[in-house]
Amino acid sequence: MQNSKDLTSAQPSNTGIHGGLLVEISELKREDEKEWDSYINSSPCSTFYHRIGWKTVLSEIYSHQPLYLVAKNDDKISGIFPLFKIKYPIFGNILVSLPYAPFGGVCADDEQTGRQLLDAAKNHLRQNNYRSLEVRSLYEFPDAGSIDTSYYSMVLPLRNNFEDQWSGLRKSMRRYVKKAQSVKFEVNLNSHNITGFYNLYSQAMRDFGTPAHSNRFFNMLLQEFPDSTRIAEVEYEGECIAAIFLLEFNGTMIYGWGASDERYTMLYPNYSLFWDVILDGGSRHLRSFDFGRSMLNEGTYLFKTGWGAEPRQLYYFYCPQRSVNTKKNNPKRKIFSGIWRHLPKSVGLKLGPALRKYIP
Repeated sequence: MQNSKDLTSAQPSNTGIHGGLLVEISELKREDEKEWDSYINSSPCSTFYHRIGWKTVLSEIYSHQPLYLVAKNDDKISGIFPLFKIKYPIFGNILVSLPYAPFGGVCADDEQTGRQLLDAAKNHLRQNNYRSLEVRSLYEFPDAGSIDTSYYSMVLPLRNNFEDQWSGLRKSMRRYVKKAQSVKFEVNLNSHNITGFYNLYSQAMRDFGTPAHSNRFFNMLLQEFPDSTRIAEVEYEGECIAAIFLLEFNGTMIYGWGASDERYTMLYPNYSLFWDVILDGGSRHLRSFDFGRSMLNEGTYLFKTGWGAEPRQLYYFYCPQRSVNTKKNNPKRKIFSGIWRHLPKSVGLKLGPALRKYIP
């Protein structure tokens, strides 16, 4: 059996980007974490969730064990593959890249290095008798395993010109934005109201029938990424009635989590909030706003396309196959959701984070 700290070594073809130099795959060492983030910051295929801070937060909040693989060529990083070991009490253990994120996966200088990283993860899977490997990727890996292409990331190109951005909205969206602007809302795009956000978010998750992350999870994200996370909120008559937890990376603003108070739906606070967030991103010369993940033609998909968002295919693949199905259209998940909605709120808040650990 191979040493787990040196999972595989391989010789790329002479036509590879590294000119035939030896590529070594190993687990990330603490002293290499700064180099990891430097690589992520310069790589065109990296995302917010590839950052070391995501590892820090998930390790602390959920106690999942990270398996962060590094490919090195001539002692320089040429690829990375972040994974977490999810240990289920009943279903066995799986590897996921990345938990609680819409995408993660391999990030490498070339396809061959990426495949070597993927092979290293598969070796770890076999050596440790894990049930499956789940990879949520922005990129397709042919023959990597069974694949699910039902999800899309909904991405809106941002403009620094009001008219250009406005003209990209569906007519109904423009109408709702105008209605929202007639209400005396107070919009704060850099709020510190974590309590107001969490009250809305936890209630919304209960209504969806899904256990919520803990308040501590969001506080730690703000602490770990002080320059690239924030809360945007709408207040009405002194009360927070809509809020979004935003992430930012490499010119893209990301909708992480959000919710609104259903009692004020007809005042359209979400439209006011999203529009101000979009304008803010354009004014700061960001390239895009990622509305988050949706399935084709479902309600959130249609809402996001109304703003001009364009679907980007996501590739979720499983090796050898999916072993734990937590998708919301799973019949067992629907039964669980029905029960969860009717639990007392205090019970949901107490049990939610403990159960959320197993819904990555």
